[in-house]
Amino acid sequence: MAAAAKTVQQMSSNPQISAAVCTYNRYDLLEASLSGLRRQTLPADSYQILVIDNSPDSARAHAYRQKYDGVDNIRYIHTPTPGLANARNVAARECRSAFIAYIDDDAVAESDWLQNLLAAFAKFGDKAGGAGGPVLPVWEEPQPSWLAGQLLDCLSVIDWGGRLRIAAENEWAAGANMAFRTKALIDAGGFPVGLGRNGAGEALLSNEELVLQSKLRAGGYDMIWAPAAKVRHLIGKERLQQGWLRRRLAWQAVSDLLAGKGGEKSELPAHWQRLVDFMNALPPRLRTPRGLFAEMKAPEDFASQAYATYTLTMLLLLGHHIPEEGPGANDARDLRPPRPL
Repeated sequence: MAAAAKTVQQMSSNPQISAAVCTYNRYDLLEASLSGLRRQTLPADSYQILVIDNSPDSARAHAYRQKYDGVDNIRYIHTPTPGLANARNVAARECRSAFIAYIDDDAVAESDWLQNLLAAFAKFGDKAGGAGGPVLPVWEEPQPSWLAGQLLDCLSVIDWGGRLRIAAENEWAAGANMAFRTKALIDAGGFPVGLGRNGAGEALLSNEELVLQSKLRAGGYDMIWAPAAKVRHLIGKERLQQGWLRRRLAWQAVSDLLAGKGGEKSELPAHWQRLVDFMNALPPRLRTPRGLFAEMKAPEDFASQAYATYTLTMLLLLGHHIPEEGPGANDARDLRPPRPL
């Protein structure tokens, strides 16, 4: 039997919605996520749970899935092809429902999560191509004082607030809490497999869900903001280090380039001006590329440092050389801008 066809048990032939959780070697976290999905307020025969196990050890995956033998609405699929985007696409192809919702393996859904997502699609009708709700943090260690504001986006901590509505252009559904009309997702080409996390997550690529949502909007669909559809997302202690946030933002620059955002050579002067502005907001001793990697306590200082790291990475990827020593290295205002293109 092909790896992608390994199942636990057949389910209802006509579920309303599927809840897909993609996992990679995190069985300790997966247990809590599945418990939350099994406690949904919807009748068990009206939704299915899809576990897409992307772990490389097929024997271990087989042993774990045996825990759910006999659970009528869980289907367990092991797919060895690496990549979160690929795993999400497998879920979309394998689901038997008009809608599919995605949750991370380190997130736990509120008991009415699926019910509220279905209500959002019902309220806005056929033009509703996708929906998302709040991702609330569960801190493994106390939240650092320097981690605040828009930097929380890097941890998928999202809450746009307000009422049930069509989401604004600058509002998106985070990967830990998003749902789609299955046919619309597939017709849009699914999640781009050149983006997103792959394997153990050393490369922090992202943007695959944002590209999909952009395609849906371009195709005439609306994204819906469903504030009642909540999940709680574990923020591990390793993500509460300034080094991790800097690395995350450097990879965000790579992701934006691959997704076609902000990566044109003609945008070099704008990137440069942003770097100058960010660095000038820092204390003088930190206004060097080397100073960007110092530890900081003040939220405003770390925010400037973090976004300067992103912009510096973007400039370097676009081929602009930034001096570390010599005239101008100690004051961003004196650094020479890129030559006109």
